[in-house]
Parts: sequence; structure tokens; C-alpha cells
Amino acid sequence: MANEGHKHDLIDDLVDLKRDWDAVSNPLGTVTSALSIDPDAKVPTWNPADYKVRPRANVLNCTRCATRDAGTCSKCIDACPVGAIKIEGYSIEIADDCRKCGLCVSACESEAFIDHLHTPRKIYDQIVQAAVSHEQCYVTCTRALGRIPRDNEVVLPCVGIVPPEVWFVARKQTGCFSWPPSA
Repeated sequence: MANEGHKHDLIDDLVDLKRDWDAVSNPLGTVTSALSIDPDAKVPTWNPADYKVRPRANVLNCTRCATRDAGTCSKCIDACPVGAIKIEGYSIEIADDCRKCGLCVSACESEAFIDHLHTPRKIYDQIVQAAVSHEQCYVTCTRALGRIPRDNEVVLPCVGIVPPEVWFVARKQTGCFSWPPSA
């Protein structure tokens, strides 16, 4: 008989069981895994505020504060999209309606505004790390992305905070940039 060589006996059943023991030992694995999800487990969610920080002002570095002349410099005030910066005499006030975009930080040549999350060096390092480890690297803002970023995406409060020197050096180091990010 032609089928005698292909008969399945007890030994074959045991070998098959051994090969797929995981399926046999836990036949409802995916169902029980889904039902036993820890409700306290942290599920990553998109929150643009995670990428933003309110800048701090240092009057000691401010050219306008040092001269007390309103005509000396107003780059931070001009850069602020919501008019949240007020400089009077020897004080800098950042109002509560600050969007935390960081444009004042990048506009200020005297480094009177500080954003500890987005220093030029940190931005450069993020861009180079993403560009070197992936075929494509994207630099985008929180408004444009709207989702949890991938490893090859550098998320900033506003791409305007990247100083021209960082763009130039990072591009030279990595050789490429793509814009805008793919969805």
C-alpha cells in the first residue's frame, strides 16, 4: 500500500506535540493575554507638552536690559507669536500665554532666554543620532506630527528653534534631510 509509509502513529503525535509545545501548553494564550492586561500599565500616548518647556529669562545676559534702551534689541519680542514677552527696564517677563515654542530662545543673540531641553547641542545630537541610525531622518514640530514619534523623527516645539549653524553642521555630518515627515 502506498499510504503505509505515511501512517501517523503515537510516536509521530508525540514528536508533533513536542515541536509545537507552546501552542499545546497554552492554547488560549492570546485570549488570556488580552484579558489580563494590567490596567495600571502605562500606555504611551501623544502629548505635545512632553516636547515643550517654558523658557527662562536671564536679565544679566540681555542686551536690552543692560542698556535699558528699548531700541537696542527686540528680537525676542518680535519672534514671539503671541506677544508673551515684555521687557521693561531691568526685567523680563514671560506671560502665562507663552506657547513654549522656543522661538525667543533661538532669536536671542545674547542667550538671555534659556530652554534646557532644546539647546543647540542637544538638538544637533538628536538630529545626528536619528540620521545616522536610519535611512531617512525627519525634523518636525509638535503641531505637524500629532502622534508618538518614530525613532527617526526629531520632535521640537517649533522647527524655528533650530539655529542655522545646527542645520548646516548636521546636514554636512549626515548628508541628508527629508521634509515633511511621512504619516
